[in-house]
Formats: sequence, structure tokens, C-alpha cells
Amino acid sequence: MEHLNKNQRMDFAEVKASATFIKTDTTTQGNWIGAYGSEGYNIIGNAVNYPLNTQVTPEGNYYDSWWTTTNSSIALQKATSPSDRITAYWHSGWTDPNFFTLDLNMPDCNSHNIAMYFLESDMFTNVYSDKIEIFDAATGSLLSTQSASSFSKGKYLVWNIKGHVRISFTKSGYANAVLSGLFFDPATAP
Repeated sequence: MEHLNKNQRMDFAEVKASATFIKTDTTTQGNWIGAYGSEGYNIIGNAVNYPLNTQVTPEGNYYDSWWTTTNSSIALQKATSPSDRITAYWHSGWTDPNFFTLDLNMPDCNSHNIAMYFLESDMFTNVYSDKIEIFDAATGSLLSTQSASSFSKGKYLVWNIKGHVRISFTKSGYANAVLSGLFFDPATAP
């Protein structure tokens, strides 16, 4: 371990937040193990394992589920029992303002791929639609905007994110805004 001398100083540069959209994935469905979450995950209603020092704080969200156990391929594999699956989600509620947010702070100075899984029950067909906006938490600057719709068979949206961001999920369809899973992986080139 090195020590600083009296005439030395250590500078801590603030991590500048960034968010670059990478891809949409409609083929993986609920089979996330081995595809996403190598650094961490949140399977809503099942298990949370965030990367070291990463802080994720939801605000304005409600919890619900269609099935807490199922074998449907669109349902996320449970981290605690991969042969079982779950269709749980955070949602924006049924009254105004019809949005919820995630405060995501990754202070490690590295970029990470963040995948978000969107799912509506197979009882519905494309009635859900989310507008996802990612903001720099320090400045409020908009970094990225995407829409998630037509996710009755499950859909991942993947970003390369760095630093401290605030993610807003806003209802843009008939039903409320939803999120079923959040996954952390090493960064790949956009």
C-alpha cells in the first residue's frame, strides 16, 4: 500500500455520466442466465444481486406479478431456482403521474452494459408501452431516450451506462409502465 507524502495530493475526478443505447433483444426471452447478469441482476420479485458499490434506488414504483411460478419461456428464470420462472414487475401505478424512476449510481468509473427486461403477461397482447429516458443525475441532462413496446414475448433493451444516472419509465400506451428485470454486464463497444 502506497502512502502520500506531504507535498503529494490525490485527485478524485467526478465520473461523468453517459448512456449509449446498444441493442434490442427479442430472442433471449426469459433465459437470461448465461446471456445477461454476469456482474449482477435484479429479478423483480425473486432475487437481487447488484455489483459491488452499485446503488439502485427505485422511486414511485409499485410491485405486482402475474405468476410467481410458471414454466413459460417468456418468464424470467429465477436466480434462486433456474428451473422455475416468474413474471413479476415494477410498475408506475394506475393513476397520474404514470411513471417511476430508478436512481442508478455506479461509482467505479467504468462503463457497464445494463439490460432491462420488459414483459407483459401472455394474457395481453401489446397493450403496454414504456418510454425510457436516461438522465445525468448531477446535471439533469437527457442522455438517451428509447421506447419499449410490443413486448408480449419479452424484450431486452441494452445500454452502455457509466456513472450516476436517473432512469425514468413513463407510460406511453394503454397500460402502466413496467419493468421485470435489470441486468449488469461488462461493457461492450456500442
